[in-house]
Amino acid sequence: MRFLLPRDYNAQLRHSVKQAISRSNDYTIEDAEDAAIEQASGYLRSRYDVSKVFAPIPAHDSDTQYNEGEYVYDIIDARNTIYMALVDNPSADLKNTNDWKPKDPRNRHLITIIIDLSAYLLFTATGLPMSQLREKRYDDAIQWLVNVQKELVSPDLPLMDEDKPSGAYIMGANRKLRDKW
Repeated sequence: MRFLLPRDYNAQLRHSVKQAISRSNDYTIEDAEDAAIEQASGYLRSRYDVSKVFAPIPAHDSDTQYNEGEYVYDIIDARNTIYMALVDNPSADLKNTNDWKPKDPRNRHLITIIIDLSAYLLFTATGLPMSQLREKRYDDAIQWLVNVQKELVSPDLPLMDEDKPSGAYIMGANRKLRDKW
């Protein structure tokens, strides 16, 4: 189960480039994705529920019982279409429109950001020359994350549960009084 699916790379990396950068070093695509997700999580964690933002999408298994609202992706379909269960215990047929609906819950721009970060990590690990475009995309991804952290950008992501502590606390005190009686 992964947050990114193989098809997600198609818009940003040619297959041959993806294969070249992932095979010429020990830093695998999955390692790069995990590192990129953790890097992005550092910017998002204070406002957004990163466990939901980066929730992995499991491959559909016809022997598994799913509940309404759960997501799976079709490993047989070359496009890795993501489906949402519309009912509890849906049929195994993902094409059954009474039980399944094609729907991708992931933020499309965040997918692009994670791919840019992971591609940068893969390129730097190979020692291969990196294009200025790849470096610019990495810098733009980091700048977008900084802007989200500073609340200059508000992506459509699940917010932290207000009842759950975020780990960040604001501390302060009243002004010290120096009255002598």
